[in-house]
Amino acid sequence: MEDIIQMHKLGENIPINTIKYKQLVIIFSGFLQQLIRDICRREEIDADFSDLLCKKLQSSQLFFTQKYSEDLLEKDKIEIWEYYDLQDENSIKELLLRAAVICFYPESDEKDEVFDTLELIFSLLNDIHPDYCAQFILFFENNVNTNFF
Repeated sequence: MEDIIQMHKLGENIPINTIKYKQLVIIFSGFLQQLIRDICRREEIDADFSDLLCKKLQSSQLFFTQKYSEDLLEKDKIEIWEYYDLQDENSIKELLLRAAVICFYPESDEKDEVFDTLELIFSLLNDIHPDYCAQFILFFENNVNTNFF
């Protein structure tokens, strides 16, 4: 239910039907990188994990800007899932990896892809910490009109 509430809040300022999938993924990837670095600074995760995951997220952004191959994206996605399987259940690392893996799926032809992906993003961010949903909305609103689209 919280994910629907957060989607409504986002939709108050940005009509969801105007959001493109690649735009959503690039912005979410940037948000996660910032979030991961903040969590690392608070020493809730180690620097090696932070660096690894941020580097992978940067590669997903490159894919969506046509600077990285789909084969490499798939390889990174598999590595993230393998790393996810090694984490303690419901640990901060596992939750961050689960959120990050969203960024490693290429666009499909599904009609409701943006809506479904947003719903998943808000659900996963809420699992990590409810405050991160509002932070993502603000980050999205501040980055939606950047020049990389």
